[in-house]
Amino acid sequence: MEKWYEIKKNPEYAETILEMFCNLHDYRITNINYDLAKNTIDVHFEYDTHDEGVILKFINVKKLNINTDKDYEFNWLSGTQLYLNENNNLVWWDDDDYNYEKISNNPYITWIEAEAIHFAFLDKDGEIIELPEDRINPVVSTLNFETYEYESKQKHFEVYEV
Repeated sequence: MEKWYEIKKNPEYAETILEMFCNLHDYRITNINYDLAKNTIDVHFEYDTHDEGVILKFINVKKLNINTDKDYEFNWLSGTQLYLNENNNLVWWDDDDYNYEKISNNPYITWIEAEAIHFAFLDKDGEIIELPEDRINPVVSTLNFETYEYESKQKHFEVYEV
């Protein structure tokens, strides 16, 4: 069943919801579609194992920059960020090393500012499916750099169906 989810306009929510997809680390952009009549952009992402993906749908697009100068054929992302700006718009960009104030002046970063963002989860065939339980309530393992042991922690993400 096809399901879309809304990213709420809450600063904390906006900055953490992409953690559900590890901030799109090891995903790559496969295509970007702009619908002029609806003023929407769909950005399709594929995970490096090719068994899942994500679509971000930007609604009422205000500004954007698309970097087409890639070093190699498949540009796997190291991470992405999402921010609620002073105009109450959501801004997404494809680099986890830059903060919001620096992205608009950098031609090498793809970024989109829009009034709203919806997202969908894709199966291995690229079909939109309902978010699995292990994405909404994952157990996340992180390395403790003091003990050099992994620690597991239960997380919970609030999702809002469109």
